[in-house]
Amino acid sequence: MAPIVPDKKKIKSFPTEAAFEAWLAANHARETVLWLRLYDAPRAAARGRGEGRLSLGCGVRADALWRSRTASATGG
Repeated sequence: MAPIVPDKKKIKSFPTEAAFEAWLAANHARETVLWLRLYDAPRAAARGRGEGRLSLGCGVRADALWRSRTASATGG
């Protein structure tokens, strides 16, 4: 199997869960691919980084909430 190589233009990182939700609201209808850069919050904080960056838990929660909202709005 060939390796999957992400399109660097499609890789996004978001400073907060709210910023990710705003991006989803503005782009979900036209974007078909999103490579989401996530941070391991405890490890990043221990290194003095990671403040205000989207973690895996926040990214999954925001995506799940967005999917449930759009599914109920479209009847799906």
